[in-house]
Amino acid sequence: ALQPIALNQELYGKLRAEAYKEKGNQLFLLQHYDLAIAEYLKALYANPAYTDPYYNLGKIYTITGDDRRAVEAYRRLLLINPGDHEVRTMMADRLVTMGRYDDALGQYDAVLGMEPGFDPAKRKRGYLENQRLALRDPQAANARFNRASQENLAQAKGLLTTYYRQSHHGEAIGLLGTLAF
Repeated sequence: ALQPIALNQELYGKLRAEAYKEKGNQLFLLQHYDLAIAEYLKALYANPAYTDPYYNLGKIYTITGDDRRAVEAYRRLLLINPGDHEVRTMMADRLVTMGRYDDALGQYDAVLGMEPGFDPAKRKRGYLENQRLALRDPQAANARFNRASQENLAQAKGLLTTYYRQSHHGEAIGLLGTLAF
């Protein structure tokens, strides 16, 4: 007889957490960050295993420049869902901003271990490695950067050519607009 009550309490906690999160999202959109944070914390109190509030807290802390709290929010989310490579990449980005380069590289490596083709982590890791190389050997870093730029340009050209040949002219033109040199 106790089990249905426990299930109802669990469901009630999840529903309350969702309601708090949604209110937090509305406040987030209005840029009332302190109030949004309070709602996300209420959501976590109602359901500590709910990852969405941690994600949103990380975003707010990133926007407000509180990288330490952003990393902590992402770390807690990753305790619940360690395979979230996007969040792990965002956490690594915050670690870079904090000057914790070795920790950031470790996170990028963890992402690439899970998702070897995850381009944001691959590019950011390469950029960070090149920045570190530039401190020791600026000429080597410049040569590596130029090589990577040429490879990226060749990949972009190949993608544009493929789109164009397949009569996806609009997509090809759209891609041209996003290229940065």
